[in-house]
Amino acid sequence: MRVRLLLIRGAVREGLYALAVVALTGAVASAQPVCPGTATLTVFVENLSGTPAVAVELDGELAAEAATCGGSGTTSYRETMTCTGSGVVRCGQLAGLQPGTWVHRVSVTVPGSATQQQAQRVVLVAGSPAEVSNALVWTVYPQTFVVQAASAAELQARLDDATAYARENPGPALVIFSADAFPGAIAPQRIYLLQPPCSLDVTHNRCSPDGTWDGWTAGVCFLGDRIVVDALDRSAQPGGVILSVGTCGRQVLR
Repeated sequence: MRVRLLLIRGAVREGLYALAVVALTGAVASAQPVCPGTATLTVFVENLSGTPAVAVELDGELAAEAATCGGSGTTSYRETMTCTGSGVVRCGQLAGLQPGTWVHRVSVTVPGSATQQQAQRVVLVAGSPAEVSNALVWTVYPQTFVVQAASAAELQARLDDATAYARENPGPALVIFSADAFPGAIAPQRIYLLQPPCSLDVTHNRCSPDGTWDGWTAGVCFLGDRIVVDALDRSAQPGGVILSVGTCGRQVLR
């Protein structure tokens, strides 16, 4: 094994700093440990849709950075399950999965709604279902609204739709972001809620929670209730949607 050391010196305020970069070359044996077994995933939904039975399309894969052990377990899955009943109901099981952190996705459409597509990360632990409980719960919303473009007008329109729905219906609403318009954390998309000359919209930027302006302003005055906004990307990572007021000196959200 050969070691090369590079020292870089430079001024930092009154002192000096030294940055050491060590390059190691040579063969280093790094045997990956064997996984202690496989994991079984039990899928549930919290069905708030009002539809007696929902078909959920599921897929997932072991997160690339989570492959810390080797074994015979499956590292991806794709399955459609029918979940019958309201409230929290059991849909089915997926067995033989490699343990570790997984990215799980769901796609489900209920009558009168846009397609709900979401992702989440859940760690799966090796062991039989009698020993280990690996539960994945998806909420199926009665209404989903999709932001289709990186514009303040589009975002505000979908929030307004969700607010109107929640005001007129007992169930919650979900707002998500189109994967076509918002590829994810690898290519963040910025929505400028305000831009110079920083003109304020009476309805959307002057916050009036009780119908009267309360003196506060923001890029978005969010007046809805029972609304979930999910901006995670297909890898269940944040950072794909950025809300900005630029140099307008306002709160982003209130």
